[in-house]
Amino acid sequence: MKVCFLGLGSMGSGVCRNLLNKGYALQVWNRSPEKAAKVAGWGAEAFATPQEAARGAGVVMSCLSSVAALKAVAGGEDGVFSCMGEGMAFYDMGTWDIESVLALEAEAERHGVRYVYMPMGKGPEAAEAGESPLFFGGSKDVYERDKAFLSDIGEVFYLGDVKAACAFKLITNLIGLSNNVILTEGVFLAKRMGLSEEAFLNGAKSTGAWSYQMRNSGHKVFAEAFLP
Repeated sequence: MKVCFLGLGSMGSGVCRNLLNKGYALQVWNRSPEKAAKVAGWGAEAFATPQEAARGAGVVMSCLSSVAALKAVAGGEDGVFSCMGEGMAFYDMGTWDIESVLALEAEAERHGVRYVYMPMGKGPEAAEAGESPLFFGGSKDVYERDKAFLSDIGEVFYLGDVKAACAFKLITNLIGLSNNVILTEGVFLAKRMGLSEEAFLNGAKSTGAWSYQMRNSGHKVFAEAFLP
């Protein structure tokens, strides 16, 4: 099956590398051509426009940086939805607000496209390893039809309709980012009190403070390795 992937940032390029490693034919597009060229170097076919990338694909996936960019690419009479066949699935893997997700679903339906809102969890390393949690929101029959393919990308969780999946992603982001704030405060306090990184993180594994955020980011916070 040919897969079209639109948006080749850190998460999108990780998914693409995993799909290529598993033998999928990949058609890609990105607003900045250098990122598309990088993925083409791994074996994908890069296109100049999203519409060209979508033609001939069996499924279209996107992981764009903003919902405004996605609406501009997908909607309208000349958008990607209009280039897709009747009943094809469009997998939106961004993180948006509920109103935008519902509007995208309605626009897809106008073109006969099955819109699925499927944000990912964890980070680029999990995406490249094919271990991303995938939070599926959309029609149950599309889920049943495509879950074998989706299992090559990560672990799929069916959450209900697109609104349910969007709410889930926003709620879990709220909790996770709140945990990161508390983690940062705790690490800075530990450093001020003279605790070493090794002692603090190893000891924390046996306490209620241990979390995915601490395991994934604790050493980065100790090093104050904060990205912009």
